[in-house]
Amino acid sequence: MSKSDEGNRELSREEKLHMGNEIEKLKLSAFNDALFFSNNKIPAEIESEWLNYITQFEEQAGNVDQITVSERLGNPEFPSIEKLTLNEAEKMLDKVQKLMAENGLYLETIVEMPAAEIYRFIIEELFQHEIDDLKIEGLQTCFIYEEFHPNDGLDIEQTLDDFIRQTLSSDFRDYLDMHLAESILNSKEEFISKEKAVEKAIAFGDLYEHFTIEKLEDFDIKIDEEQMRSSVTFQLSFTAVSGDVSHCFEGTARATLHKGNLGYWNIVTLEFPGFNF
Repeated sequence: MSKSDEGNRELSREEKLHMGNEIEKLKLSAFNDALFFSNNKIPAEIESEWLNYITQFEEQAGNVDQITVSERLGNPEFPSIEKLTLNEAEKMLDKVQKLMAENGLYLETIVEMPAAEIYRFIIEELFQHEIDDLKIEGLQTCFIYEEFHPNDGLDIEQTLDDFIRQTLSSDFRDYLDMHLAESILNSKEEFISKEKAVEKAIAFGDLYEHFTIEKLEDFDIKIDEEQMRSSVTFQLSFTAVSGDVSHCFEGTARATLHKGNLGYWNIVTLEFPGFNF
């Protein structure tokens, strides 16, 4: 094909879509400080739909009103939980969840909750919660029950689980400090900095090539709500491997945590088989 023929060649639909996508990215970058990374594996048509969604969101988000969940659903009327039997509450929950789904609203729970409590929460609390009044086809909003009613026991367990798994892994160690209080009480009952505690955790993790956790369970959590402190014991077993040599660690782990002003539980002390601060 000559250069003349190539210049006169009509662009295919895929090429036109790709060109339009690049122009749309430039506009979004210029007016909304958006950043885009090239990925040639994404079909141009799919990318076009995605960019159109972002454009609609940006156009509406700049001047959006707030409405309640109830208003989004058309202010439906549902009976209070006190007027329902357990069986009726389950049926009403199914009805209200279907209505929410039709409007792109969903509620999830991290731990299983009784149907009656979920129904009560939706009509008494979630209905009054304000959301952005965005009208974008396909837009979904997901609520999490525990964000409205924090589960301290679950948060404590997750904090310890994350810290230990990140310590015994070469991944995500940059996030170790997120789980720690500003001052850590070590095995000598001396306070050390969060940074020093992270160094000790990483040093332990670097003693071996890799770890396999067999057990991290049976959490026994006691919470002092006045002091916002908790004491925890749990069972931990893992295998540490270096070359052809493996070491098995197993036993009871102990920790204390403090709940900070932002509502997060942070580790103050921690000792588990083979490790302490």
